[in-house]
Amino acid sequence: MSDLCDPFEIDGIPCHPVTIAEMHAEILRRRLDASSRPFTIADINAHICNLARSDMQLRDDLRACDLVVADGMSVVWFGRWLGGNFRERCNQTDALFAWMGLADFPRSTALLVGGTAEQARVAAEVLTADCQHLDVLGSVDGYLDDASILEQLRLAPATDFIFVGLGSPRSERMLVLLAGAFPERIHWHIGGGTILHLADDVERAPAWMRRSGMQWFHRLCMEPRRMWKRYLIGNTAFTWAMVRQKFR
Repeated sequence: MSDLCDPFEIDGIPCHPVTIAEMHAEILRRRLDASSRPFTIADINAHICNLARSDMQLRDDLRACDLVVADGMSVVWFGRWLGGNFRERCNQTDALFAWMGLADFPRSTALLVGGTAEQARVAAEVLTADCQHLDVLGSVDGYLDDASILEQLRLAPATDFIFVGLGSPRSERMLVLLAGAFPERIHWHIGGGTILHLADDVERAPAWMRRSGMQWFHRLCMEPRRMWKRYLIGNTAFTWAMVRQKFR
């Protein structure tokens, strides 16, 4: 039986206020109990909430996932303000890297979907090399269409996990498709940025920035032309949505 706490609504999306350690415990439970799968893990931040406000398919896909965690620090801060028991940010890059270091996790296999074919290949190799309990048996180009991705996965070896990093809203749609196509597996949205970090194509923010919730500022500095609208305008829109939720 799951020990997960009840989800707390953030901008109409049920979000579980779990810690990374609690998330790992739930992944372990699902890994050991085949009857508890499929198991889908998604996450939200200000940007994803902003998208889901007008994209009903994305909202439905997030609601269909088994575990939705607070990837963004703004979700944690506003979640606390709204009365939720959000104790820490559950960033998926940090969560995956911490999971890779778990000494007592059972030996597992995975496939990886996201990035270019080369980025996916390198990320899969790094995961296998750096994680003692994981063998990544294949990778799939994230720029293929959804039908082609599913076909490639059907041709690949059966695994315990499928890691997804396609960007939103495509990742969330893929999680739902994967749960239907491969109900015996754990489907984890590790994020497209995580795949780029593993492939050494994007630099991770310093640890102090990640701890303080300033990772968004690091990314804005690294990619100002692409990210300014998401963070400067998007964070303002999310703030107003949280104020409306507080006082509605």
